[in-house]
Amino acid sequence: MVIKGHYLGLPLADLEKARTQLFEALESARKGNRFSEVDMGGKMGKKELLTYNQIVHELKEVEYALKKALPEVYGKPIKRLVPNFNPALARMSCVPNDGKSHYMPEELFVDTGARAYDPREGDLSVERLDEPNMTLVGSQEIRYQAYNSSGRSIIGIRKITIVDTVVVTGLAEVFGQIVNDDTYLYKRGMSTINFTEGYWEDKDYQTQIVKENSRWVLKDYSGMTYDQQKNIAPTPLTRSANWSNIIVQNDVIG
Repeated sequence: MVIKGHYLGLPLADLEKARTQLFEALESARKGNRFSEVDMGGKMGKKELLTYNQIVHELKEVEYALKKALPEVYGKPIKRLVPNFNPALARMSCVPNDGKSHYMPEELFVDTGARAYDPREGDLSVERLDEPNMTLVGSQEIRYQAYNSSGRSIIGIRKITIVDTVVVTGLAEVFGQIVNDDTYLYKRGMSTINFTEGYWEDKDYQTQIVKENSRWVLKDYSGMTYDQQKNIAPTPLTRSANWSNIIVQNDVIG
């Protein structure tokens, strides 16, 4: 049907009311409900026994009048977004489970795994592809991979950081002296005190935190042990230990 402009010049309020009522009539028709008339905004008169196609045409007539009356609002094209609920087009996902993100060098990596999902098949089995290097200071990515039955794969990535700095305070008193509280930087090379691989070195004093008998030990340049514990952590594991506060990159490690 050709738009003839039947409603041009009518009050804007009447046109908007008619537009609303026509939309309601269309929605009712789509649901299979029967109707006998549309009010058409009161002053515009009632339209009785309209067919579905006639309602569509009346709506086009009203919208044409609205565009002419208020082009800055009704004259703009409207992009209608139609959601696609086809599960076949939904994406697979693979997301690492919550877990620890910062580790000390040589600390045991705790893998909390990942969850993979396919919209058709549900949960998928996941395989870890990478083994973290717990002696390599810096950030690392650990990949997880899952496949669905059609062979499509999805990758999830966990990021961890091996920290390189510790700040040790509250060290144990030995022979009436207190070993210097300070910042220690991790070194991948050989300790110059006990010749173990991987240690922390004091920035401005000749002390090191070295590995000895599966414990982290604080030694001075002569090799004397001042303090020790199994892990760099606030809670000491031996009577002689008294590290009350260990800070890693401004985050307290517990």
